Amino acid sequence: MVQPGVSALGKKNNTTVLPRSSFSDTILPFWSGKLNSGALSPISMLCSPIRHLYRRAAAAVICGLLSFAWASPAWAQYGRRPRVSKGPRATGIVQLQGKRARLIPLVIMINGQFYDASIYRADPRPMALDPGVVYEAERSGTSVGLFTVGNALQLNNNWYGVGHWETDEEIQQAKQARSKEEEQAKAAQRASARAEDSGPPVLRRPGNEKPPAPNPPPSSTPPAQKPAPAPPAPAPPQQTAKATPSTPSPAPASSGSPDDYDPNRPVLRRGAPAATSQEETWPAELVPGKPAAIGAAGTAEPAGPKIEQLAAISDADGPELRSYNFSLSSEERNSDYKKMISYAQDAVSNYERLRHPDFASAQLGASDFRYFDVDLSNEPVFILTAPAMVSFGAAPRAATRRRTARRAAPMNEPTPGKQEQAYVTVVGRVDLYGEVKLIFSSVTDSSHLDEIPRLQLIDAVDVDGDQRGELLFQETTDSGNGYIIYRVYPDQLMQLFSTQGPQD
Repeated sequence: MVQPGVSALGKKNNTTVLPRSSFSDTILPFWSGKLNSGALSPISMLCSPIRHLYRRAAAAVICGLLSFAWASPAWAQYGRRPRVSKGPRATGIVQLQGKRARLIPLVIMINGQFYDASIYRADPRPMALDPGVVYEAERSGTSVGLFTVGNALQLNNNWYGVGHWETDEEIQQAKQARSKEEEQAKAAQRASARAEDSGPPVLRRPGNEKPPAPNPPPSSTPPAQKPAPAPPAPAPPQQTAKATPSTPSPAPASSGSPDDYDPNRPVLRRGAPAATSQEETWPAELVPGKPAAIGAAGTAEPAGPKIEQLAAISDADGPELRSYNFSLSSEERNSDYKKMISYAQDAVSNYERLRHPDFASAQLGASDFRYFDVDLSNEPVFILTAPAMVSFGAAPRAATRRRTARRAAPMNEPTPGKQEQAYVTVVGRVDLYGEVKLIFSSVTDSSHLDEIPRLQLIDAVDVDGDQRGELLFQETTDSGNGYIIYRVYPDQLMQLFSTQGPQD
């Protein structure tokens, strides 16, 4: 029996509508009670913001990997270090006089060390003049032609090589001629094949062939005997004469090839040996090591036809050539030229004032102004070489007044007198502010060539194979000619090698 509810108030009044348990609800816990460090509940991860953070991080990592993979070829092209040659790398001078050419060896670089190429591994000729060694002549880093050594000659204790010289134009013309001949030969073969295949097929029988011509019968009379040859005339006695110093002597032949007895001998760039005549000589007045004749007025006298000198490199596994040319507008060139002229004028004046108290003036002659970008820094190097005529006057004198109406003579007025030939070389480089800064100067005159040589720029050439150009100069002293190489730095030149003597 169920007691119905009573609407009266009292402690026994009890009303039950729903069971109490209906208000309780059991759900999964939001966070686990026991967790290891860094662990999350799988249920909570579904609605946790950390899950979105992981998604973003993974997307960022994938995008970064794809970007790196896409940019790796460009980075390999522009960010890798330049190829550096370990040697052997030989540097020489190709001298051209008309159609004649010869090579003067200068220096050989092996593993960063420089050696005199005229004596390195000489047995008896130096390694730089082995037959078949190929030198690539260049002008401002651009290839001009190939010189192949055919023979080594020694003249006045100086080695040089003679061989075959081909310009790049001649090499291209020869390649085009060969390709044209090959095409003509192939066309002739195709035409002959078409001629054989044209027309109906022809059957050839063995009976249709023409019989061979019979042999003539042997003659009954014996053939006439040839008269016995006359005995050779006695050879005239050989005449011996002493060789003059100006006659070049070819190098004696070795018993075998250099690689037969020395398998570790370094090898330069090789080619087919050039066929040259051993009697080929060079004019005596153009012998290396002999200075140019100096006239009475101090100027160098011309000695025969003009000789063009080109820097040349022989390297079997070296970097490719690159141009050192730098482009300047006419306004920029004129401005830089005037700056270098002022540097040269000041250098000559300072040099002469220290040595001659009666120095009056210096007039620069025809100058040689060149500029290169030797290290791909877009900061060119300027080189100016020029002769200078130096005039000397009387010592300073006091002005005298003879008449009041007559003007006094100016002091330190240069009077015609003694003159001397001087030579100046200045090198400048553009700094970070775009100004041309003087980094090197050399001044000498005809009376002090024994102390300071005259420098004449030949070209910029990569001597050590690091794709940076060094400056190659010819130096002239009172005892002979030589060559000197300088490495360019932002604020100075450092001597790298000199054929005149030991390095600093």
